[in-house]
Amino acid sequence: MEQVDFEAGERLDYNCNPEVDKDGDNIPDNLDVEGPIDWSNCNLFGLNLSNLQLSGANLSGSSLYAADISNTDLSGANLSGANLSGAVYDQYTILKCVGHPICD
Repeated sequence: MEQVDFEAGERLDYNCNPEVDKDGDNIPDNLDVEGPIDWSNCNLFGLNLSNLQLSGANLSGSSLYAADISNTDLSGANLSGANLSGAVYDQYTILKCVGHPICD
C-alpha cells in the first residue's frame, strides 16, 4: 500500500447531502454503495472505503483524509477540491477520476 500526501487543509464546514446523511453528522450513513453516489462535501476522514465501486461518484469537496481507498474503482469520479492527504491506495485502485492531481 502507498500513502498519498497532498496539500489541503482540513475543513470543518462540511455539508453532506441529507439524502445520504440522514443523522446530520456529515458522514454518509451507508458506506456499502455502488456507482454514481453523491458524497460531495462529506467527511470521509479515516473511513475504510476499500473494495468499493465508486465509478462516477461525486466526491467533490469531501475529506478523504487518511481514508483507505485500496482496490476502489474511482473511474469517472469527481474529486475536485477533495482532501486526499494521507489517503491509502494500492496498485488495484482505479484512479481514472477527474479534478484532482491523484487522477490519471
